[in-house]
Amino acid sequence: MSSSNTFPSFNVVVVGSYNADLVLSCDPIPTLGESILAAEFNLYSGGRGANSAVAAARAGCQVTFVGAHGADLFGRMAREKLLRENINILISLSSPPPKPA
Repeated sequence: MSSSNTFPSFNVVVVGSYNADLVLSCDPIPTLGESILAAEFNLYSGGRGANSAVAAARAGCQVTFVGAHGADLFGRMAREKLLRENINILISLSSPPPKPA
């Protein structure tokens, strides 16, 4: 029996969501009804499906992500982030951006 450090490559299809997490940090935490300025703003990639797809790709799997995205900044960000992780985007429906309220 020979010892090998290589693992077989698996094909994975993920059907799920991609979310853009907008995180505002502030100190102190505002009280009810109080308005304050955030000290810091960060934009992170997230979503259960996207996170699972990235984890599988980083583990060496060939990954295809099936999901939808908007035709806006966040939709473009989703596609770019997944492609950067070498994730194939098989079906990517693009919906029009929402109208401001």
